[in-house]
Amino acid sequence: MLAGDDTERYARRLREVPGVELVTDAGWRTGAADAVVVGGELAGRRELVERAAAAGCHVLCEPPLAPVEADAERMIEACARAGVGLTLALPIRFSPAFAALRHAVAAGELGRILTVDGTVAGAGPGATAGLIDLVDVLCAGEPAGEVYAQASAGPAVLTVRYPSGLVATFSSGWDTTAVEVTAERATVRFDPFPRLLDVRGPQPASAPAALEATMLDAFVAGVRDGLPIGPDGEAALRALRIIRAAQRSIRTARPEPVG
Repeated sequence: MLAGDDTERYARRLREVPGVELVTDAGWRTGAADAVVVGGELAGRRELVERAAAAGCHVLCEPPLAPVEADAERMIEACARAGVGLTLALPIRFSPAFAALRHAVAAGELGRILTVDGTVAGAGPGATAGLIDLVDVLCAGEPAGEVYAQASAGPAVLTVRYPSGLVATFSSGWDTTAVEVTAERATVRFDPFPRLLDVRGPQPASAPAALEATMLDAFVAGVRDGLPIGPDGEAALRALRIIRAAQRSIRTARPEPVG
């Protein structure tokens, strides 16, 4: 397995996984690797993913998948043609709190989802990729219809409308990440990184590093089983289309269609 570009933090975790060996940059190109972790410059990710697919490697890619939809589509096609998985690295999906929420939704305990409101740290529409993926899971991959977005120097607010009537609002630039789901029978607040107070001050109860470790363990297990786990290329493309529509909406100051 190769950890390339700016993915050294993943490499540190992968070195601790039994049975996992990190190989050199040249090694994966000669078929010595089973999977590749892709990060680094956004413009170069398509080439890295296509090379990995040609070498028969499963791919875990940092979000966003690509700068434009056309590149993402070619990356998905390359992996499908090679019979390898393409997975987006979104640790937030592996939060135990989200797993409980997902189970409640699937069991019909909440009824139909009406609205989702999410906040996340980071600047610009791209920072909301993880939140967009959570909604994608909750609405079973329903493609979004339109996006209206506003942005200042850093923070951004995206209002995403889905054909089913679901409305999701994502705000970037906050200190915390949280999602509130309002459904027919209940309202549930999902916090992937709840904070507890102790004598040292606020401490994350579920640190991002812990979720990254869970994500990487799941990815390795999926590679071994031939069934990569996590947001696939199509989910990554749906998220990218929303982000691109949001960027257009910021420029035009009006709602923009997705896709």
